[in-house]
Amino acid sequence: AKSLNLDMTAFASASSNPKTLEKITSDVAYGNSLGINATPTFFLNGVKLELGNPEDLKLKVDHALNVNSN
Repeated sequence: AKSLNLDMTAFASASSNPKTLEKITSDVAYGNSLGINATPTFFLNGVKLELGNPEDLKLKVDHALNVNSN
C-alpha cells in the first residue's frame, strides 16, 4: 500500500475493519472453491487454463474460437 502511495491512514482503517476482513475472507474462500490459487488465473468456456506463458493463452483462445465457429 505504501509503495502505491495510498493514504496509509485510510488503508490501516479499512484493513482493520471487521467488515473488510470478512469480505476479504469470503472472496478468498470463493476463489479457492473455484480452484483459483494464483493471479492471474484464466478461465475459458468455464475451464481453468493451465498456462506456461502468454503465447499459451493466445493459442487456447484461438483454438476455442476455431472450434466454436465450425
